[in-house]
Amino acid sequence: MQNRLTSLADDVAVTRRAIASQDGPVLLVGHSYGGVVITEAGNDPKVVGLVYVAALAPPEGESVASVTKPFPPAPLGSEVRADAEGFLTVTPKGIAEDFAQDLTDKEKQILTATQAPTAAAIFGATVTTAAWKTKPSWCVIASNDRAVSPELQKAKPQR
Repeated sequence: MQNRLTSLADDVAVTRRAIASQDGPVLLVGHSYGGVVITEAGNDPKVVGLVYVAALAPPEGESVASVTKPFPPAPLGSEVRADAEGFLTVTPKGIAEDFAQDLTDKEKQILTATQAPTAAAIFGATVTTAAWKTKPSWCVIASNDRAVSPELQKAKPQR
């Protein structure tokens, strides 16, 4: 499903609707900020596990901003631009070098043209109940990730 990227609450609501539409057990997979979404939405009884792929997984009361603060910034951060209304987009350079560096040039162009702006406020939204505390969870660490610091990815499972 596609996150709306307008607020954490909106993205969790979209995920919960997708979970509700499934007939059986659900395994949620999240990448980057998507990990925050599955951390909150994963409390649904249909969810049987969570997979974090180079993703963030804040505990209760924490946010993207608070869990990333102690770590060096990932290269992608310097290629994010805010508009006058507080929505963020990634520059073409950031897409090409830091976010989608493994894609073809044509795919990078499509991603650059179609990316949905992200409300900056999302990064301060806090998790209320971390599903990973009670659900089976797995982490895929991307040691060359340029969007979520590999050091941050490695610290999460140790929590």
